[in-house]
Amino acid sequence: NFPLDLAAVEFPSVNG
Repeated sequence: NFPLDLAAVEFPSVNG
């Protein structure tokens, strides 16, 4: 329910 940008901050591993 949160923005992908926030997800990247919460879970950097997902972004790379």
